[in-house]
Amino acid sequence: MQLFRPLPAFQARQVSLNNPTYELTDKYSAITSTPLSSSSSTPCTCTAYSQIAPAVAACTQITLQDISVPTNSSINLASLKAGSTVTFAGTTTFAFTNSSTFNPITLGGSGVTILGAPGSVLDGNGQAYWDGQGSNGGVPKPDHFIVVNKMTANSVIRDLYIQNYPVHCFSISSCSNLLITNIQLNNTAGNAPNAFSGGLAAAHNTDGFDISTTNNMVLSDSTVYNQDDCVAITSGNEITVTNLYCSGGHGLSIGSVGGKSNNNVTNILFTDSTVTDSQNGARIKSNYNTTGFISNVTYSNIAVSGISVYGIDVQQDYLNGGPTGIPSNGVIITDLTFQNVTGTAIAGAEDYYILCGQGSCSDFTFTDVSIVGGTVADSCNYPPSGCPGSSSTTSSVVYSSTLSSTTSTILSTSTSSVLTQSSPTSTPSPTSTSAWARTSPSAGAVVVDATGATAGSYSTVQEGVNALSLTATTPQNLFIYPGTYREQVYIPALKSNLTVQGYTIDGSSYTENTATITYDLALLNTTSDDLTATIRQWNPNTKFYNLNIANTFGHVSTNGQNLALSAHTGNQGYYGMQLWGYQDTLLANTGNQLYSKSLIVGAIDFIFGQTATAWLDQVDIRTIATGCVTASGRASASNPSWYVINNSTVAGINSSIEAGINYLGRPWE
Repeated sequence: MQLFRPLPAFQARQVSLNNPTYELTDKYSAITSTPLSSSSSTPCTCTAYSQIAPAVAACTQITLQDISVPTNSSINLASLKAGSTVTFAGTTTFAFTNSSTFNPITLGGSGVTILGAPGSVLDGNGQAYWDGQGSNGGVPKPDHFIVVNKMTANSVIRDLYIQNYPVHCFSISSCSNLLITNIQLNNTAGNAPNAFSGGLAAAHNTDGFDISTTNNMVLSDSTVYNQDDCVAITSGNEITVTNLYCSGGHGLSIGSVGGKSNNNVTNILFTDSTVTDSQNGARIKSNYNTTGFISNVTYSNIAVSGISVYGIDVQQDYLNGGPTGIPSNGVIITDLTFQNVTGTAIAGAEDYYILCGQGSCSDFTFTDVSIVGGTVADSCNYPPSGCPGSSSTTSSVVYSSTLSSTTSTILSTSTSSVLTQSSPTSTPSPTSTSAWARTSPSAGAVVVDATGATAGSYSTVQEGVNALSLTATTPQNLFIYPGTYREQVYIPALKSNLTVQGYTIDGSSYTENTATITYDLALLNTTSDDLTATIRQWNPNTKFYNLNIANTFGHVSTNGQNLALSAHTGNQGYYGMQLWGYQDTLLANTGNQLYSKSLIVGAIDFIFGQTATAWLDQVDIRTIATGCVTASGRASASNPSWYVINNSTVAGINSSIEAGINYLGRPWE
């Protein structure tokens, strides 16, 4: 069995690295450079760890033969003499060190060469560290296996075979004029769960190459088998990544950018590479509410296959290492090119996902781009023309303009849901003078209007929420005019009571709702149920009126939780609402909550929670497929949680739903 796929013949191309020029060919021995002169060419061969430091101090030709590195020790090659060559020969091993503050190998120097002899192996002893948590906790682990810092003047790292590294492999920072080539990273042993990983892959956060504050670098002709980013560039200029084969990880990445000492990524080329059996193909991510600059990034001739999350992914919503669904615009992304990026995704993936902050993305070019196979509908809020293509071939529930139970129609039975609603071209005039009409904002309210026709209004719901005061103690109001707002909304804890009102001519019912907030995210693509929700409501003392809230992700067999509303804290009321989803539509999680004269739609556990006391009165509960209506997290008598469904109806969404396939409830655990 051949573990590593043979690298394809690579057509010679010239890559300028400020002299001399490296010629990249399919023969690694043809990579040449002009080394700096050295005052000594004394060869030294080390066969014991204790011999390394004296050799570094005295020699420029060093061979490390079958070194066993003891606990609490590192191979320190950060201060090599200019022009030195260090060769790893045989097998280099590392004893377990119960610390996260050391680096097993450090490299640095001017005009130096680090290489592996034929058949050599660097073994990071990852099995002693792997617990499924990576750098997020658990067993203390070295943050990076190899730290490359201030390698300059045409230095070269080549011909290394590295296996079983604990977490991230290479950290490359503050380097210039550097070539890294013919590196093989093999962390496949970490794919399987172990006794400590809770059923997850034992290895985690195992980035291949993390690059920052580096200029004029080439990474070429290498393979990476891992469980995280194949390459991740967080800052740097004039970096070429070419002829890589990436398997099992998170793809070829820029980011995450923002919130660091250097937040500029410019003039980056990913080319002639393959990404297979990975979460993402080409990926750019920036951190929420930070600043930075990403410019002139090109993905060219990239083949992807077996992608499980996003084929092409641009996101500006990362916070604490995970996506929030709420983009910010402090990191500018411009001059982004995808050329001949092709291949396949798997069921449950999204071929294209672009989530830009307002005004922060510009000049995206897609040429000969085709990724197919993902069954989740593509989502791109930039460019204005939409995603480069949509490969979604399934759609199940198409909701009408008002999403009412009397007009909704199931057009087919499949695995995803698509919400369709026409947005108005202008703010409507009130058509009713009923006492129940809610067609204009109260005095002092923050106003959201998708058309922009209302002076001083905001075009998205999240912008309206962000305009609320976090410190005011007097009641605040948010009024939403008709339209479909395709976004995820996070409402933080305020000091005041809050009322959110959607435009309607009849506030006594959900059938005349005209404002819809929709999003499509599932646990498959994020880290918690709450983070999937279209509305993430964390403010106590809040009332919602006459809004439609939908999560249109649909159904997948694993990690399919996709919430419409995630309701936390107490004293919340929801009146005349429509909540649409498939699995876990409503998370009534904590505190006292009331749902009245509303519609809740779903299939699996679509009313659930942990410690809330929830009263549902005059609620129409509608099922769209086989499953349970409620799932209570009440595991003991001390848990205060209960649900009361009073004066309400439970039924299939229409006559196509077979009788006898749904249950009123089951225990969550």
